[in-house]
Amino acid sequence: MRLQVAGAWLIAALAAPVSPAAEIGSFCIRDFSSGVTCMGSDVQVTGVGIATLSEDCASGDPATAEGTLKIRLACGTSSRYDVGMFVALNGNSAESGTRCLHDYLEPPLSTTPTYADSDGNGRQDLSHTPWLNAEPFDQADDCGDIAGGTDVVKTLISTRFACVDTNGNGTVDISACVSWTNGTVSTCPNISGATPGSGMRCSCTVLDIPGLLMPGTPAGRVGGLVLARSGGNVNLAWSGSCSASDNDYALYAGALGSFATRQSVLCSTGGALSASLALPAGSTYYLVVPRNAQREGSYGLDGNGAERPPAVSACVPQQVQTSCPAP
Repeated sequence: MRLQVAGAWLIAALAAPVSPAAEIGSFCIRDFSSGVTCMGSDVQVTGVGIATLSEDCASGDPATAEGTLKIRLACGTSSRYDVGMFVALNGNSAESGTRCLHDYLEPPLSTTPTYADSDGNGRQDLSHTPWLNAEPFDQADDCGDIAGGTDVVKTLISTRFACVDTNGNGTVDISACVSWTNGTVSTCPNISGATPGSGMRCSCTVLDIPGLLMPGTPAGRVGGLVLARSGGNVNLAWSGSCSASDNDYALYAGALGSFATRQSVLCSTGGALSASLALPAGSTYYLVVPRNAQREGSYGLDGNGAERPPAVSACVPQQVQTSCPAP
């Protein structure tokens, strides 16, 4: 009988939920360090991206999105310790705002973690536990560290966050901060210790979330592009967009045979269905893309019938109107 009771207790203990590393609420930088202005540069937030997205800005509540974010941290030449992360969730500042996600590099930790280049940026990184334990001599310290010259790419917990566009480029951006300690004297027992001791021990930035667009009106597609040479110019003319909401056009050009080289040459024609450009030096192709104030439309279809991706130097974010028929 005692064995059965002990067995039942053991199963219950193993099934007990583990508390998440992160906390959400009044956990921005100044909630821990009043009046601090982050001016450090030893560790920086270099990217905030989408890991999973359950609701974008155009679905459900248009003021927010819901999903799992991942944050990328880059360390300078010297190792830093007890790393904390802060992401603003209501559209204000992760430094001085009122609602943040606060996270850290939680156990398990290792003195010899396995590094890789998970994001392809040419720097070695850690993207999952075990995180680095650069303070093995402090048994009470359970906060992960970041080695000099390496990155950390951490997937945060799923949460709802504001859809804001502070730079007006049509893509959602978000305020994020990172904190650290310079030495190994202090002990960080859990997330409560992963906070800045001064403004030189944290840095903040506002970054676009790639691929997450603000609510906007999709743009269509054009057809019938005609080119003609006239003296030292090439004249382009095309038919209007299939979308009634489009009131302008962008022009792109690239090296013939290398579609990835396309770059914007004109972000607006003022609504005109023609443009005149100086003759290029080499073999060049042109694309005319319809647009409105918020979005640009189709670059045309590739040989497999799929939409061509937008240019890296796109004038505005792309979102193609699905009701526009493909040629």
